[in-house]
Amino acid sequence: MVARNWYEFHDGSSAKFWSISIDESSYTVRYGKVGSKGQTKTKSFKSPTEASAAADKVTAQKLKKGYKPSLVVDIPILGCDIPVELTDDNAPIDYSHPMFKKMPKWTPPLKAKIEKACFRHYRDMVEMIGDESLPKIAKPGEIWPHIKINSIRLDPEVPNVAVAYVVPAWDLSEHMEWAIKGTATLQYAGTFLCYPVDSYADQKGFE
Repeated sequence: MVARNWYEFHDGSSAKFWSISIDESSYTVRYGKVGSKGQTKTKSFKSPTEASAAADKVTAQKLKKGYKPSLVVDIPILGCDIPVELTDDNAPIDYSHPMFKKMPKWTPPLKAKIEKACFRHYRDMVEMIGDESLPKIAKPGEIWPHIKINSIRLDPEVPNVAVAYVVPAWDLSEHMEWAIKGTATLQYAGTFLCYPVDSYADQKGFE
């Protein structure tokens, strides 16, 4: 499910998000650092009309403080909301890109492929520099507490591929990317390249 009322504030090293959703006579706000699950608070009102008016008012206050509307997608297999960036700065802020329907349907087998690729990346780092300064990860399924998915990149002209920008705790200098096609195909998982979205299929990763 896409969280549509999502806003972000960026100021130097600070990156915060704030979102709001209305459920009949109440609204729920969620806030925190970009990349975290954040905190939630719910406020109830006497009627849906009052809840909507109050939500509009608090949203206007956030916009006045410098928060800007942003795209975000909820991906169940990853268990978090992830900010989405469009490669075309002139693209409208909306959810019309086909991958917004496909990303929430990413499959458990795809998750297993990502785990395997990241674990291979981790093992390569251990061989290179030793494990004294690295987190202890014994198997692929243990990678998740040690990675941060910063954002997902989409190209308005490429309807079927998304590229995730990932910061693993075992490689804070180079970082990683995952290029995913459709709902189940991992095209690339490896060192950060920042290539065009449709240029990862022939790249060698760590899968």
